[in-house]
Amino acid sequence: MNNNSSTNVRSSVEFRDIGIQLTVTPLIGADGTVQMQVEQTVDNVAGTITIDGNPQPIIGRREATSTITVDSGEMIVLGGLQENRQGDSSSYFPLLGRLPIIKEFFGGENTEYTRTELVIFIRPTILTNKADRKKLTDETLAVTPESEAIKSFLETGTTGRLYMEGSKFEEEEPRETKGSIWPRFLRR
Repeated sequence: MNNNSSTNVRSSVEFRDIGIQLTVTPLIGADGTVQMQVEQTVDNVAGTITIDGNPQPIIGRREATSTITVDSGEMIVLGGLQENRQGDSSSYFPLLGRLPIIKEFFGGENTEYTRTELVIFIRPTILTNKADRKKLTDETLAVTPESEAIKSFLETGTTGRLYMEGSKFEEEEPRETKGSIWPRFLRR
């Protein structure tokens, strides 16, 4: 009799975006007030767990939902998503710090506490006429580093020969396609 019982173990990995998400749903009242439902979500790696011999992250989530009513142009401050972390570390003098009894004299343990709080500033502004919209657009463009690229896009409706690298708009270098002496994999 052949009793061949083997277990197959299979792990799957799912990629998830983590970070800060802010969702604001505004409602404009007839009296010029703005009612907003603000949903804040913060996802981060809270630790790791070993599954099938592979370390897997544990994702922690903090959420808050607020409903607020403010006048146009009034600043609001939302807080409350706090996080407290404790980190333990140890340090020791090379070689001597590894010996069991001597380790207490040549080594040390340190506990570090970190507290973070997410604070959000929101200033809803109702733009009632075309002049106000143009003024706010021009003020925003004046302080934006990529203002020339944005103005070009607003005028032409296309990004043209611009591309995004990091957070800056840069002009793309022209490429030679025909008649080049370089092989295609060396051209850029």
